[in-house]
Amino acid sequence: MSDVSTSLPQVATNGPFKALFLKGVAAQAIFFGIAHIYLLALVVSYALFPPASGGSALEVLAGIATSAVPIALFAVVLRELFTMVRTERPASPTKRLVQRVGAVLKDPHRMAVGLPMFLAFALFMFVFTTFKGQITAMVPFSWDQAFDRWDQALHLGMRPWEILQPILGSGLAVFLLNMNYNSWFMVMNLFLVHFAFYALPSEERTRFFLTFFALWMAGGTLLATVFSSAGPCYFDELGLGSDYGPLMQRLGKINEAWPIWALGTQDMLWSFKQQGSALGGVSAMPSMHNATALLFIFAVWARGGALRWLVTAHGVLIFLGSVMLGWHYAVDAYLSFALTIICWFALKPVARWWHARPAVSSFDEAIALPRTA
Repeated sequence: MSDVSTSLPQVATNGPFKALFLKGVAAQAIFFGIAHIYLLALVVSYALFPPASGGSALEVLAGIATSAVPIALFAVVLRELFTMVRTERPASPTKRLVQRVGAVLKDPHRMAVGLPMFLAFALFMFVFTTFKGQITAMVPFSWDQAFDRWDQALHLGMRPWEILQPILGSGLAVFLLNMNYNSWFMVMNLFLVHFAFYALPSEERTRFFLTFFALWMAGGTLLATVFSSAGPCYFDELGLGSDYGPLMQRLGKINEAWPIWALGTQDMLWSFKQQGSALGGVSAMPSMHNATALLFIFAVWARGGALRWLVTAHGVLIFLGSVMLGWHYAVDAYLSFALTIICWFALKPVARWWHARPAVSSFDEAIALPRTA
């Protein structure tokens, strides 16, 4: 992601913020439309299928409402910190960081670009998270054994973790894979904040978000429901045998010396599910970690430089970690890669079409024209 932290503050326009913000909402109406269609699908699913848990969607709403702003703000702080370290040597780093973050939050042009996307995204993720807890109400777990067989068929009769074990089975290696896997959440939020608040309106920005939304709807909900599965870490809990017992036992042993946070998260999610919490969404196929990691690679590839290889390394380690930590079958990742490739290229002309619309080009001009004047 190129440094555009000074791009939007340079924009000058005489229009009041409210007018510019409303232009931003109109220019990004496609994302509000997608989120509301997604919400309608959720309502229909609740009408057709009793909820999988006794938990209410209000749990999810409360979680989104209380966490979305702090997470986004933290991502802004991190991005400004990275930029400051790379470009400045202030006498008072803390004071300067506060100034930089304040400048972002007070910039009406940046907010007019980013806030509409933030609002559409928050609604979208509320629907996704609620839908995830509803999957087993529509289709109970039924594909784990099939995916396990497919993994073996594609990997010379061995399970992928068995192939990787001699290379990546040490405590240190698994710990580092776990660290990278856990970092995915913040990496994702850094990308989202960059494209929402820092990137100027463009086909590239629209293509990124269209692909992101499509992946979570088509992969994280539709395919996750059709191919309802829990993942290797829950193989025994599903009563399917102890084929992944050695992997989970090995992770437990490593956890005694190196903290493997995946184990605690897996236990927490399963506990939520058993307790009937709406936050107990468990789904393996396809892997959204792997899907979005590939999307991030696509998003930075043309920019070149060290960032391209850093993000690529992150994606490769996400794949290895998804297998070695018991989260996913390898085929979960393979399908997610195919889906990401299809969405990325199929949605390019959609982004181009959207930017040809008068409301979008008008907003683009309102933001970009003063900058070029």
